[in-house]
Amino acid sequence: MNENAGFSTRSALLSGIAFGAIWYVGAQTILASSALPLTSLPISGALFLAASIPAFLLRQGRAKEDQFTAFDFLDDPVWVIQRTNGRVCYENSAALQCIGRTGDALIGRSVWDIWPTENCGDLRGMPSESKSLDPKPIQMEGRHFLAVAKDIDDGERVMLMYRDVSTDVAQRKMAEECMATVSHELRSPLTSIKGSMGLLLSNASGDMSASARKLLSVAHRNADRMSHILNDILETQKIAEGRMAIDPRVFDLAALLRDVIDTSALIFQRFDLTIDLVGADAPVWLNSDAHRIMQVLDNLLTNAAKFSRTGGTITVSLKTSAGGVILCVQDYGIGIPQNDQNKVFERFADMTNSNRGRNGGSGLGLSICKGIVDTLGGRIEFESREGAGTVFQVSLPRQIGTSITLRATENMQNAG
Repeated sequence: MNENAGFSTRSALLSGIAFGAIWYVGAQTILASSALPLTSLPISGALFLAASIPAFLLRQGRAKEDQFTAFDFLDDPVWVIQRTNGRVCYENSAALQCIGRTGDALIGRSVWDIWPTENCGDLRGMPSESKSLDPKPIQMEGRHFLAVAKDIDDGERVMLMYRDVSTDVAQRKMAEECMATVSHELRSPLTSIKGSMGLLLSNASGDMSASARKLLSVAHRNADRMSHILNDILETQKIAEGRMAIDPRVFDLAALLRDVIDTSALIFQRFDLTIDLVGADAPVWLNSDAHRIMQVLDNLLTNAAKFSRTGGTITVSLKTSAGGVILCVQDYGIGIPQNDQNKVFERFADMTNSNRGRNGGSGLGLSICKGIVDTLGGRIEFESREGAGTVFQVSLPRQIGTSITLRATENMQNAG
């Protein structure tokens, strides 16, 4: 399964004969113009080169092939590719099974001509100074892989390995579907329980003692918290399956921002916080999904409030950019620890200093924010320093792309 295996011996013999012939002609020429009595030198030298050079080249070839022998025993597909032209020079048995072929299926062929751009486009554009590429999820023949590329042979070739994660993907999907089903089943009775407690708190069945009202209020708040968690779980499931509904329309983002801050007044009062709003005096028109952007802002503001110091300030700013707008929510609170920053947008992320018992939350808010912003064709980023605070920046296009709207509509129709 190595490009050199079929013709390395022939190539080595031809090289030996060529060097021998060059030696013979050169030696004969030198002897003809001199008086040296070494008439056997041309033929003996030629024979020596013809024998020794093939042996040397074959040893070198076998050494090259030996470095790939270990790959033959791997369960993961492995290809070795020439960096300059993408030509395959080695593939193991797992690689052949992966593409449903036998024999030396891709040896000598260019992966650029065989595989879709999404499977190896990053590899093709891999900078010459790069030694490896970050793992990239891809699909091939109905299976899920994590592709990893790494330089070998001093950058002349690249080893491409596909780690099969199909089982992991299937198990994760099954767990998510189970969680979504449980959330659906719990939401209806929980809504009924909340409604009943709300009626009792409004004295619909008569007055109650102060101690009973206090206990019922605690239960009602916990039921409300549970309802938010269930809604967050269902929302993340929709995002993961591409079923999130998108309803684009023209609206004033500055007015929406002011409304969200007004409706969040209770949580700001709870933590004794001041809001500093910048850049929202004049209308900023956007053609996007106002409800989804409101969700993002609400999550970011709630998050900033929870992690701010009592009596602190949260700065919310809005500014326009070329072809889009930029929203920033900045707190000056406890910040995010450096070793937690890589999991900020993960589902059920639990930071070292989150204190979820005191602050509440499901650990899904920022994951939902990223899913919404990505779906709307934008980008969400953050900067944080522990002890100094965090700023989240959301960049959105002025107008949601037609392809995004069509894709969201198709996904909803297919789901229905």
